[in-house]
Amino acid sequence: MKIYAITFGKKVKIASSTGEDNNTTGTTRSVNFIRLKPLTDYSFFSENVTSGRLQLFMWDRNFNYLGYLSSSTSHTTLVDTAYGKLVYTSGYDPNIMVNYVEGTNAPTKHIPYVESKSAIEGWWGDGDTLHIESDGRLWEDRSQGLEVLDGSWGWIYGDDKVGFKTILLTEGLSGYEPAFVHSTISKYDGTIINQVPTTIDMVRGDMGYAYNNVVVLAITDTDSGWGESYIPTADEIKAYFNGWVMVGAGFVGYTTGTKYWYKRYQGIGTKATTNFGVDYESLTEMTAVPSEKAYGDKTECYKLYYKLAEPITIELTTAKGISTHCGEKCTFSVQSGIVVKEKVVPK
Repeated sequence: MKIYAITFGKKVKIASSTGEDNNTTGTTRSVNFIRLKPLTDYSFFSENVTSGRLQLFMWDRNFNYLGYLSSSTSHTTLVDTAYGKLVYTSGYDPNIMVNYVEGTNAPTKHIPYVESKSAIEGWWGDGDTLHIESDGRLWEDRSQGLEVLDGSWGWIYGDDKVGFKTILLTEGLSGYEPAFVHSTISKYDGTIINQVPTTIDMVRGDMGYAYNNVVVLAITDTDSGWGESYIPTADEIKAYFNGWVMVGAGFVGYTTGTKYWYKRYQGIGTKATTNFGVDYESLTEMTAVPSEKAYGDKTECYKLYYKLAEPITIELTTAKGISTHCGEKCTFSVQSGIVVKEKVVPK
């Protein structure tokens, strides 16, 4: 038998004809709506007030008021009932503790209310809004977009500079504000790339440029393993964005000879370090250019966060089962974040 706890504390009375709150000092109303089923028996119990003095007010799934039932220790809900509120009719008491169950056998001991939290998987940008409709589905009004910049994109070689190379993405992106100030690029390790207003300003590695559906990245020779003056092939560029490091014999930056590929270390397997300072998984040597992601869907990749040219509304399917009781439309604001199953990477 599942026992539900109800929070009280409102010094108001509900008008029996309309379901609206009235300012009345002689009654106590439950704070929130409670979930109910139509034509169903419910029993109520309290240790500190008389359970028989609880009125039940009911609304349908669209929060249309249906009516109320007089004070009793048990009630049978009306047709179409989906939500309810309780009113204690014998005075104001903010410390009222009430439990209720479905059925006719009321609980005999109070079970305290315990606040619970739900984690919604996803990410949100500045200006995004979450809201839950009366049917219980959670939606997001999204003004920000996200693209995972892995090896599946059509990367092309740009130019060779001292200590880095420029790599370009000129096709496939669309739908975002054409200004670099509206986008953010992060590396595979989460580091934010320093964005510049023009490609002329790319004077060192770990810089980025995003404008009019074009992305240019400055990849350091040490990150990629491409030696000075070496021009990587299209497949080798894709392998880099899929989490691989290319080295030459002796774990140095490649210029000539046999090429070796290793997974970029991200906390899995045995770690080793190249002679140019990049950590890699030591047991993954390959001489053929790898075409798959180093760690499958868990591979850490570059990411592009950007402002959408036109906001969109999407349903958050990861939030199924979440319910609230705040009326036709609830709006959520993010006050603090949590990390679910945080990955620990030993140093």
